[in-house]
Amino acid sequence: MHVLVHYAEIALKGLNRASFENKLVSNIKQVLNKHNINVEIEKVETRLLLHIKNKSAKTKQANKELITKLLAITPGISDFAFVELCNVNFDEIKQRFFDLFVNAYKQEKFDAFCIEVKRSYKQFPLTSLQIKTELAKFIKKRCSFDVNVDLKNGKKFYVEITKKYAILYSHKHKGIGGLPVSTAGKIVALISGGIDSPVAAFLAMKRGCSIVAVHFHNFTKSSGIVKDKVVRIIKQLSNVANIKLYMVPFKELQFSIIAGVKPKYRMLVYRFVMMKIANKIAQSEKAKAIVTGDSIGQVASQTLSNLNCIYQASDLAVLTPLIAYNKQEITQLAKMIGTYDLSIMPYEDCCSLMIAKHPATNAKPEIVEQFYNYLCDKFNLKKLEDDAIKKAKIYVF
Repeated sequence: MHVLVHYAEIALKGLNRASFENKLVSNIKQVLNKHNINVEIEKVETRLLLHIKNKSAKTKQANKELITKLLAITPGISDFAFVELCNVNFDEIKQRFFDLFVNAYKQEKFDAFCIEVKRSYKQFPLTSLQIKTELAKFIKKRCSFDVNVDLKNGKKFYVEITKKYAILYSHKHKGIGGLPVSTAGKIVALISGGIDSPVAAFLAMKRGCSIVAVHFHNFTKSSGIVKDKVVRIIKQLSNVANIKLYMVPFKELQFSIIAGVKPKYRMLVYRFVMMKIANKIAQSEKAKAIVTGDSIGQVASQTLSNLNCIYQASDLAVLTPLIAYNKQEITQLAKMIGTYDLSIMPYEDCCSLMIAKHPATNAKPEIVEQFYNYLCDKFNLKKLEDDAIKKAKIYVF
């Protein structure tokens, strides 16, 4: 089995392109090897050619479905296709193209077709237009069924002529695009149990960031269920790249906040303290930014005033990939990356515990800062933050 991988943005990297290509190669190998898929990757001009080794026809079909799911969400890939390879000889190309055509017709029963040709090997004796024309004539002559050429609506077939291979295929799978993970540095991603934050983390990964995930959990009856759920979400995200997860206990901090802060401000102070802890973890992990799943106006803590209060706790840049997305758009992305079904499982969020029915929506930064300073004096909050980090359970996926 062979898979042709195209990339787009990487090709614009000039003198740095090779390092981006190498990282994409490394990431693809890592992703597939995690699922026991044996792959060798060959660079063919501005493409990657994956050679997949299968032990049986049954394994081949199962691998094909899994490979499709994995490559579709691997950052750096613009599109990919399962392909046939043949020698750069036009007689052989015609015969192999005919076989591909007939197999595609058996599966789809189309009435018309067209051919897209790319000829990066300019020494090939035929031009792209000549290749296209001759292949269409050959198909019309050899086929026992009636099909027409239709450049707009026909079933599309692809031929790419490189110096080493002629590459033939009949279907492209869309990739997520972006840059290979860990070409842009490390960030800390705050992960709740909801839909938004895993999507935000994924979008940061799409821009080349490697992720250290941080989740804060309390000690309710369902805390074990919540922790298991978050672990499963991070495992799903780790199909894209390796992720370290900190499970930070929030009980002592939460009790202090409940004791010292008015109910209408507790949610903001919860998140303020979480941001402080995330910065400490970022410092120890040498991360360069914090990522959240915030979207303007979606909930009470995400008004512009309240976000300003929360973000003042961070010494690092706070990145918000979802800031202008609505819930429907976020949900579509969650389904695409495979986190949605996990995220909608019931859970209790730390930030929803013992807060007012109508939390503050237009808080002032100095008020939240005053509450925080009061808690530091009254309950030695900074020590509790450090203790929570020391007690955090760390997973690597």
